[in-house]
Amino acid sequence: MSARSFVRLWLGASLVACAPSGLDDPLDPVPTPPIVAPGPGVLALDLAGRALSADPGFTLVRTFDAAQPVYVALSATDAPDLAGATCDAYVVADRPAEAWSADPMLVDVRGAPRAVAFTGATRAENTVEVASAGELDGVGANGTGVAYDVVLDCDGDGALSAGDAIDGFDGAGLYVVPSLTDPGPHAVTEVTHSAGPWRQHVTYYPSDLDDLGQVPLVMVAHGFGHELTFYEHIGRHLASYGYVVSSFRNDVGQGEGNGTRTAATTLFENTEHLLANQATVADGVLDGHLDASRIVWIGHSTGGECVVHAYKRLHDGELASDWFDAGDIALVSSLAPVSFLGRAASMPYDVPYHLITGGADRDTGNYPEDGYTQNLSLFERATGNRHLTYIHGAGHGDLHAGPQNWLDSPDPLGPELIGPAGAHPVVLAYHLALVELYTRDNTAMLDFFERSDLRPSGIPASVTISTEYRPALANGDFVVDDFQSGGTDTSSSGGPVIADVPGYAEIRMSDEDGSYAWTGGQPANGMTRAGAPADDARCAVFEWAPGEEGSLELGIVEAERDLSDDRYLLFRIGQGTRHPYTVALDGPLSIGVTLRDGAGVSRTLGTAAYGVANRPYQRTGSGPGAGWANELETLRIPLADFAVDTALNLADIEAIRFEVGGAHGSAQGRVALDDVMILR
Repeated sequence: MSARSFVRLWLGASLVACAPSGLDDPLDPVPTPPIVAPGPGVLALDLAGRALSADPGFTLVRTFDAAQPVYVALSATDAPDLAGATCDAYVVADRPAEAWSADPMLVDVRGAPRAVAFTGATRAENTVEVASAGELDGVGANGTGVAYDVVLDCDGDGALSAGDAIDGFDGAGLYVVPSLTDPGPHAVTEVTHSAGPWRQHVTYYPSDLDDLGQVPLVMVAHGFGHELTFYEHIGRHLASYGYVVSSFRNDVGQGEGNGTRTAATTLFENTEHLLANQATVADGVLDGHLDASRIVWIGHSTGGECVVHAYKRLHDGELASDWFDAGDIALVSSLAPVSFLGRAASMPYDVPYHLITGGADRDTGNYPEDGYTQNLSLFERATGNRHLTYIHGAGHGDLHAGPQNWLDSPDPLGPELIGPAGAHPVVLAYHLALVELYTRDNTAMLDFFERSDLRPSGIPASVTISTEYRPALANGDFVVDDFQSGGTDTSSSGGPVIADVPGYAEIRMSDEDGSYAWTGGQPANGMTRAGAPADDARCAVFEWAPGEEGSLELGIVEAERDLSDDRYLLFRIGQGTRHPYTVALDGPLSIGVTLRDGAGVSRTLGTAAYGVANRPYQRTGSGPGAGWANELETLRIPLADFAVDTALNLADIEAIRFEVGGAHGSAQGRVALDDVMILR
């Protein structure tokens, strides 16, 4: 195993890594009581977050888009000694703990601190803005984020001293990230190289590559009917942030299953060719600069399945190279992939995997009929960290930058078509976030996938995106229920399930009748995630009518009830397409989530404060009505939000309950629920 393989496995196991250029872990634990660590009388607290319009009024977060304001908050429970205090709030450049100990003086990056008062009792009452939208720089030296600390100087001496509080003593207090759609800090050079019919490359690299040492290598595989020149938007964007990106001529054959196989071989051989010949390619400009332990494979259409198939063959030992192995592949990403080969041949295994697909795709658009179009099955097969970006209104060819053929053009039955102008910012921003996360351990980027309330600025507001994230399990993480086993009365973790909600079923995620029309007899309607016979992705579904209330309660097994040192509740939720309640709702869906402790104390939070399940993309066809493949959304709720300003005991949580109807959110709905997890 290469050194990079170890680092990547560690990231996948812990969701924590050391970030470059001063960026630290954005998943620092949400505190319970304050920890006195920086010095006598100094409080180490998590302070930075965002204001909420609903209960609990404020939530702690670590990553902010530069276009967002930054708030701080604390309650009397967080810091009794600061109750009623007026302090100077400083936002300062992040420093390591030893630097704070050596020099406690405060220099505010805004020019001067701001006076803040904490006269209320709760966090919601004590929420104050410390930086307005656009006030904090997010570009930094590497172009992809700046780390800051927040200090409450409550004695007014301009130094971190007794009686003060700090967010960021032993890790950054917060991160500000620029628009990920903007070009990076490096000028870009483009070169072409040919060493035969299947060794043709267009390579993009930072013009100051000689100053950057070794950098990650990104290979881009085109699809059937496409050309290597169609991906200049990806090549130039990533190269401007310090990556070498090479798009190559891909042997896609006839574009069906055999085309995936030949393309996978071409991808492997071209990766090896570029590494082996870097001393001569483009007169040696790349020589010594390609880091073979940090390789990213991106593919579109047939190329989108070929990157998965190639990784599977490399993982299984069918392909072998002197230059790299499976552990050196840091990320595999599929843009609108075909899905011809089935689970046995197209299996991402535990490599970090990303799938991006468009709702208006005429070619690989997840039709209800079994076949190669059901590319969401590739996402469900992945066993490592997996990410999905679903773009409403995007056609197959909107993801590339070349001319569009008939299959590339969007389906005219899809509304709100966004074209390349709407799709490209999504492609660029989310790919930049992923390659930063998995090749540079820039964990500030993870929030763009765990939090549906956070999306990169620069993506047009009119573009609707659903994002899913399912992490590989780390030590201490716990899956309450993934609905793969246990039945309707027992969760997959062995706890009791009480389904007091109409229509409850645990289903294989495969539409059985080839139509998106709701008939009432097919609970998996709209599901295209278990496309091949060997696929067995499962989830729960249920519904509620106007005036009805109900709940799904998942009991926590005794050994896992202590959540006091855990961070987040994470789950996936989506609406059921063309169901009468979905049609009547005609908008985003929200529900309530309750934690109940062993003493019977409970707290319910509405999911609308953290994100919503989008209305299904209103594409028509494949039966009467409007609505396309069931898309899900990952929602993340900090566990501390349930306990703040209440008597709820996070050390003894006996159940999680999903509440619907009434005051809990949407008045009616049909939902799919999956992967209910506790993350440490």
